Amino acid sequence: MELDDDEDDADLIARVARISGRVDFTMEQKDEFNEVFLNFADDDEVMDLTSLGVLLEALGEDISDGQLKDLIHDLDSDGSGLVSSDEFIELMRKRLLVSPVGNADIRSSFDLLDKDGSGFVDKEEITNVVVDFCKKLTTDEVAELIRWCDINEDGQLDFAEFSKIMNQMTVAEKQQLRFIEEASLVDE
Repeated sequence: MELDDDEDDADLIARVARISGRVDFTMEQKDEFNEVFLNFADDDEVMDLTSLGVLLEALGEDISDGQLKDLIHDLDSDGSGLVSSDEFIELMRKRLLVSPVGNADIRSSFDLLDKDGSGFVDKEEITNVVVDFCKKLTTDEVAELIRWCDINEDGQLDFAEFSKIMNQMTVAEKQQLRFIEEASLVDE
């Protein structure tokens, strides 16, 4: 990968994420997760099952002991029986960056946008729906979305590229959903 002299770290990270197809937390978000982790970790900067349960409960998670044991088993990449900061951040990635949107719903949305049935969604097809009909984005925002999502840089989105984007949910969106759900429970 060739670097431009005037390309800053944020641009480089965004470019690498676009090429690799992986969406990740910002460094600031990782630092925040690490700080939270260290508040619950022991002096060796690792967490046992009980501490992880307390931390997840503090973050608003309702998790059973069985689920917690399964979680530790899945997280514990080094087999230590303990969770490191890196393993905790990976857990946060899985919980916060991926939306449980079903493949059928994603396929249905893709097919709705793919007006010509080519198996690809291009700028014009997205513009017709989200700019002209729904009035959700501007033409410039659609162009930026295509640039950001178009992993193979062919100017259009195939189903795999579209699916990856539809399955991504930012921390802010996840938090917003939680606040909305909690507000709905209070209103009832």
